[in-house]
Amino acid sequence: MGDRAGAGNADVAERAPEPQAQGGLAETGSGLGLWPAAAGGVLVAAGCLLLVRIRRRDA
Repeated sequence: MGDRAGAGNADVAERAPEPQAQGGLAETGSGLGLWPAAAGGVLVAAGCLLLVRIRRRDA
């Protein structure tokens, strides 16, 4: 029994680390790609355009 006291710890130390993901966020992230960011950009641009048009009409 004394021989196996440290055997469990040796198995944990010898275990190889799990592989990490390689590549950028676009490759490893969401399956949607960059479409949500593009849609958000379009919405921000439309909002800015709307604010400018309202401000010009009131002035």
